[in-house]
Amino acid sequence: MQQCTTELLDRNPAAIVLLDERKRIVYANRNADALHSDNDGIKLSVDGLSLLRKQDNDRLQRLIAHVLSMSASSGGAMQAIRPSAKRPYVILVSPVARRYPALSTLRPAVCIVITDPNRQRPVSSDPLRAAFGLTAAEARLAAHLAAGEELRAAAEKLGITYGPKPAARPS
Repeated sequence: MQQCTTELLDRNPAAIVLLDERKRIVYANRNADALHSDNDGIKLSVDGLSLLRKQDNDRLQRLIAHVLSMSASSGGAMQAIRPSAKRPYVILVSPVARRYPALSTLRPAVCIVITDPNRQRPVSSDPLRAAFGLTAAEARLAAHLAAGEELRAAAEKLGITYGPKPAARPS
């Protein structure tokens, strides 16, 4: 069961880091290792997870401490600025319930999920059409927006006029 769980975590497109009660890393998936290797603001070490930018790291450590407090039933979210000036990481920090036997040998207390918007897989427009009854053009625009593009940039890429519809001329 343990191997199955870690295989599933490795297949996740997000970076996933599990910390124990002392903030030490007990598991990091392949994507977490890749973000660390990119040297773009995320550091994994024996001391745990840290961010290179002090303000972001202070906030992350506060979120982790909050999750580790006895009263925390939920976590929090934040963005982390990157030295490369690429779009910021999105980081979710949440407690791990002790009742999951598949994770018991790891003894995680905190789960940190880091999303790199620059590594997201493109969203296919076909499922969007089917799920929401969109036209092909609407689904293409929705796919660009779901990938994190700004509306103006997505419209420009698709050759769509951005802005209010021109008023009808009186006849």
